[in-house]
Amino acid sequence: MELTAVLRDLAVVLAIATVVALVFSRLRLSVVAAFLVAGAILGPTGAGFVSEPGVVKSLAEIGVVLLLFTVGLEISLSGLGRMRREVLWVGGAQVSATILFTLLVLTLWGLPVPEGLFIGFVVSLSSTAIVLKVLADRMEIDTSHGKITSGILIFQDLAVIAMMLLLPSLRQWETAKSAEVLLTLAKAGLGVAAILVLARFLIPRLLKEVIRLNNREILALTVMMVVTGTAFGAHRGGLSLGLGAFLAGLVISESDYVHEIAAQVMPFRDVFTGVFFISVGMLLDLPFLARNLLLILPVMAAVVLLKTVSAGAAIRALEHSWRLVVIV
Repeated sequence: MELTAVLRDLAVVLAIATVVALVFSRLRLSVVAAFLVAGAILGPTGAGFVSEPGVVKSLAEIGVVLLLFTVGLEISLSGLGRMRREVLWVGGAQVSATILFTLLVLTLWGLPVPEGLFIGFVVSLSSTAIVLKVLADRMEIDTSHGKITSGILIFQDLAVIAMMLLLPSLRQWETAKSAEVLLTLAKAGLGVAAILVLARFLIPRLLKEVIRLNNREILALTVMMVVTGTAFGAHRGGLSLGLGAFLAGLVISESDYVHEIAAQVMPFRDVFTGVFFISVGMLLDLPFLARNLLLILPVMAAVVLLKTVSAGAAIRALEHSWRLVVIV
């Protein structure tokens, strides 16, 4: 991998993304959609301008980490704790209902239970990065519907851990041992607890000492070290990179230095998050979409309807207004 090739790819990616984003901005369309379209243009089934897609993918991972860290900064841990009923109930209801309904339909259609469960897992999840990016752009993360939506996404991210750990059991459905699955889940839980403890007690003290130095360069380096370090630690513990960064941001949001920390991360976040959405667009198989559009559209509509009804019913059961149900 030559440096000149990497720089050329980045230049092409940023140039096309800028042009498409300007067009979408003039049309008053979402910048996220612009990045997805730019990615589709750049991808292998589009113009195929990018010769080193692995570089774009790596930068995209950094974007997700930074995005979820800043979202964690904007959602206070105490505020999220006050909404734990909504998070657990609504998130749990949406994920469980979607999985069970999908499993029921597919088993009636003749698919084996393991395959039905796997597809149910996939259908029950949403793109945390895309939804939170839209909420952040609209400055709605701290609203009631923003908090509930974030809570659902957090629950889904936690559910992903269980799903990933259950995948080997699905491959060996008949011989799966529940004790092994529970042990792995317990290890993941310990990983979450370890991140929360470090972020609660060690990181705030470190940031306090750094801020006393009144040096922006050292503060920027320290913040990036915290973000990447917690993400890497989460990954080593069997969690997702983004979830680790989010948990760190969530705990740090209680500190007195949250605004200084956010100011250091935001410029990096905006650039790398854009690269993430471009990389998602590059994954689109345009010929496949064109051939199967009449099948994809009704399936997509059914999935959206199922998730909307399950989440909406759970929110309404908590006696929230119909307006909040519709917005979420």
